[in-house]
Amino acid sequence: MQTASVTNADEFYVVGLSSADVLAGIEMRLTDLPMQAELDPVYIAASSRGKRAEIYFLTEFIEDKSGLPETAPPSEFVDLDFHSVLFVNEIAMALCTKYGPALPKPIRTITRGQLPKNLGTLLEL
Repeated sequence: MQTASVTNADEFYVVGLSSADVLAGIEMRLTDLPMQAELDPVYIAASSRGKRAEIYFLTEFIEDKSGLPETAPPSEFVDLDFHSVLFVNEIAMALCTKYGPALPKPIRTITRGQLPKNLGTLLEL
């Protein structure tokens, strides 16, 4: 659910995870961020302005309303060097930097309006 302060211009870091990153448990450790965020002043200030920490991942398919696969991932995000692709907003990136896990260097930044449709939610808080 979008709030008034969420816009299509919000920036997301595109982060590619290698198989080694996934085996090291980066994606699983990202689910621990809510525990650290609860008392973090940056997160508290951002959430009071209607912002939230968001991390999405590229899924293989998105289902239409009938439950059938609709589209494959956009080719611009499919890279054989990466096992997984994450889209991390600024608040979530700040929490990762402060509390871990350390994420690989972002490939680039994109806006919310440029996010692909095939996204699963790893974290919204």
